[in-house]
Amino acid sequence: MLDRERGTLRYANAGHPVPLLIHADGGRSRLTAGGPCVGVVADAAYEEGRVPLEPGDRLVLFTDGVAEARSAGGEELGERRLAARLCDLRGVGAGEAARGLIDRARSFAGGSLADDATVVVVDTLPSEEP
Repeated sequence: MLDRERGTLRYANAGHPVPLLIHADGGRSRLTAGGPCVGVVADAAYEEGRVPLEPGDRLVLFTDGVAEARSAGGEELGERRLAARLCDLRGVGAGEAARGLIDRARSFAGGSLADDATVVVVDTLPSEEP
């Protein structure tokens, strides 16, 4: 849940890869709070995380089909390569960044993906200068 007034994000993971928060200063955080896949573990408990969102931050969510794209040699794309691509895309808008990650996964996999591939990118607007 995005709370624009407080500048925070409340979240819980439930089976998808860990979202990334790319900070305006170039750092990044892995948003790890949560629990197991929904519906797999009876009476599962889920931890809720809360992080501040600063002006210029970028939240990136993606499905396993993106992170687990495989090269012809069987190597997985992985979070490290996705994060590197996100750094390359810092100067573009959210929509273009999402397309850039999908394109990176598709290219890595030789042109087509074997699994679902969804990317959501949410940018916080940088503060306006007086």
